Amino acid sequence: MINDYGMSLDVSKDIESGNRINDPVDNAGSKKKQETKKKPARIQTGSFNWQIAVFIAILIFVAVFTRLETVDMPLFDARAEAVVDNNIKNIITQQVALDKSILAHEKPQIAEEQYTKAINNPQRDELIKNTAASYKEAYRDEFGLNYLYGADAYHYYRQIKAIAEHDQKSSLGLPSIYAGFFKIIYFFNHNIQLKKAIFYLPVFFGTLAVIFLFFITRKITNNISGFFAGLFFALNPSFLLNTRAGFIDTNSLNVLLSLAIIYLFLHTIELKKKSIFTGVLLIMSVWIFKQIWGGYFYILFILAGCVLTFTFLYILIKAVKTREIKWKLILASIIFAGSGFIYWFVDSRYMNHILSRFKFNNGFFPSGFLTVSELQGYSFSLFSSRLGGYIIVFFVLCTIAFLTYKIFKNLTSMKDVNFKDFSDKIRNNLFIVLYFISLAFVPFFAKRFTTYFVLIFCITLGVGLYYFVPWLIRLIGYLNLNINKSYIKAGLVILISIILVMFIVPALKVNMNTIPHMNDAIYNTAIEIKYNSSENAKINLWWDYGYLYQAVAERSVSFHGGSFESSRLHWITKAFLTDDENLSAGILRMLNCNNEAAAHKILSKEAGNSKAIEILHKILAMTRQEAESYLKDNNLPEKVAGLTHCESPESFIVLGDELTNKVSVLNYYANFDFKKNSDQLEIKDMSPEDAINHLINKYNLSKKEAQKYSFELSEYDPNFMPSVQFKSQTERCQEKDGIIICGNGFIANLSSMDIALKNMHPPAFIFYNGTVYRTDYENSKIKYIPVIIEEKGYYSIFVMNPEFDRSMLFRLLYLDGKGLDNFEFFSKETMPQKVVAYRVLV
Repeated sequence: MINDYGMSLDVSKDIESGNRINDPVDNAGSKKKQETKKKPARIQTGSFNWQIAVFIAILIFVAVFTRLETVDMPLFDARAEAVVDNNIKNIITQQVALDKSILAHEKPQIAEEQYTKAINNPQRDELIKNTAASYKEAYRDEFGLNYLYGADAYHYYRQIKAIAEHDQKSSLGLPSIYAGFFKIIYFFNHNIQLKKAIFYLPVFFGTLAVIFLFFITRKITNNISGFFAGLFFALNPSFLLNTRAGFIDTNSLNVLLSLAIIYLFLHTIELKKKSIFTGVLLIMSVWIFKQIWGGYFYILFILAGCVLTFTFLYILIKAVKTREIKWKLILASIIFAGSGFIYWFVDSRYMNHILSRFKFNNGFFPSGFLTVSELQGYSFSLFSSRLGGYIIVFFVLCTIAFLTYKIFKNLTSMKDVNFKDFSDKIRNNLFIVLYFISLAFVPFFAKRFTTYFVLIFCITLGVGLYYFVPWLIRLIGYLNLNINKSYIKAGLVILISIILVMFIVPALKVNMNTIPHMNDAIYNTAIEIKYNSSENAKINLWWDYGYLYQAVAERSVSFHGGSFESSRLHWITKAFLTDDENLSAGILRMLNCNNEAAAHKILSKEAGNSKAIEILHKILAMTRQEAESYLKDNNLPEKVAGLTHCESPESFIVLGDELTNKVSVLNYYANFDFKKNSDQLEIKDMSPEDAINHLINKYNLSKKEAQKYSFELSEYDPNFMPSVQFKSQTERCQEKDGIIICGNGFIANLSSMDIALKNMHPPAFIFYNGTVYRTDYENSKIKYIPVIIEEKGYYSIFVMNPEFDRSMLFRLLYLDGKGLDNFEFFSKETMPQKVVAYRVLV
């Protein structure tokens, strides 16, 4: 019901006024307002409950629909349409071009007319449908179920499977919860598959989270504002991607439990009879949260900060208003104790651990966090777009400013500091402001934590609309449109909902482009290894696919998403990009025995950190006898050779063509400057004069040379990752009478193995048709090397960076390992991506 001020959006505000933030207009002494509060609430009970039911039903529909949208992989529908239309256009253009009965100037128009006619043919729709189906098939298993989304999903899936199917004991956590849900479903349906049973659980948890957020915002404001907040939260891309079907990860449970804890916290701090019950539930929720996610304590810090700040402000106001000495002493004690705690906390081991994740390189080896996109920060513009755009962000920031003003105003206007009155006036506003500020800057350091900020962002948005909508209703009332206020309110709800959806739609396109991390190429390769290797075999690969192969092949992997932060980043990338086959195989042998850290530690004691890396690079390419002889001649421990040249278990190396898009990252770790990094770490706390003297003594430099090198070290950025290109896009070529003509302008003669671009030779030419042919040229003005590959009578070309033309990555991925002695071809998959596997013969 709308009161005489046009302010109240539903009667629930009047029923639970003690639990809500202050009325949008400060008219505490208004007689009309007091009369409104005295109206019996029971009259509105029926409509009130229906309003909640309708809002929740809409939110459930929106949350479920958007999270199930990715199941059909709409990305491939759009891709199939583009491919089919492009093929139709190319065929028609070629046919018209070859038709000599058509005049040259008429050909473009006729080709366009025929193309327009062709795309309106029903056969085109069927062709698009079949093409899209073939794309999607490559991302579904043998039962027609989508592969899971994300790499970590397979880490959890493996654990869930062990608990659900093999009764493996486990403490409470995500695997146990998912396995428990499966057992419940299995009780009613014995034919249900594990993956199918748990595939939709993230949608369930995500939808519950939306409902919790609705009730949180409703408690602070009212139903309509809760609906706005819940709608925007359900559609937020960061939250949506973490709760879509098939995304088996802790994120959905983390957000759900965070919101449950907030909801219980808001009830508990009211200090009513029910607070004991909600307090017990709050403690239980925190305990469950702790079992599921190691970062659970973030919510405790925020809630504790709210309680402490509230207590501090209460005592401060008491001390200022009453001027009693006891309150002043209590205030002084709190300030003293708080300062000591802050000093300790900032320098604590916990904080150092957290900060180390944002410093990236803070040790001798380059940090693995540079490879994790979710641990990179957002720019303000990109972050704003993920939140709905600048207008929404500005509106929410204005809301925070307004709530801060209301807190200050209430604090300064208090005369009699009654605890209940004090609490009712600032409690919820203070919670929102402190929670918002606590997490506002986190996404600029790590994208992963955006979702935890989004939940308070949406709550704040709902609160802001709580103040804005009544003002808008009053404004419309001034226009004297003679429209029923109920209709105005309903129209505004619909209009604002549409506007909110419009703001978030551009960011929602990200959801349309998501596809499973797993595909047939990866799955088939993993299955081949599973059934054609010993149980103790090891798979060497880039870390972000580690969990996938570990789950499907049921073999150990060199490293994965839980172990990427290690020296292995250097060693595995060096094995990929080196042009020395013996070094590559030697590195993999050392990794398979888990001896890289031990070998480096022993050598670093004798020769220093960076020198130890140089020594390992040398001896890993040698035979064991040569390595022992080298170590002995250089007065180094010979036992290191036992670590580097160990008895390795059966091992494989797996490479996918997606690695060519990550070559800048691979190159950074493979060729990291350990010498400069080590020297920079040594002198970082020295004075300029001491640093120069240190370099003079360490390297026997002249003072001028030491000054120059010291300056280089001051300018050196160990986290700088230069952009490098591995190869260009692959293009088709046409062959006629031994002459190959390619779309990028290169023309090759297969009889002479010669190639040119506008009569200019490149640095080299590589041709592969089962046999590798290479021609090198001198004094080339072209920077890139063309590579032509013949496969099943078709020719394709790409140009590549000469820096990688002899790398193991290139030779294994594109030349089938031809001419290599330490790598035995094992398998190759080409759809939907290229994945090759080799046995390592050392």
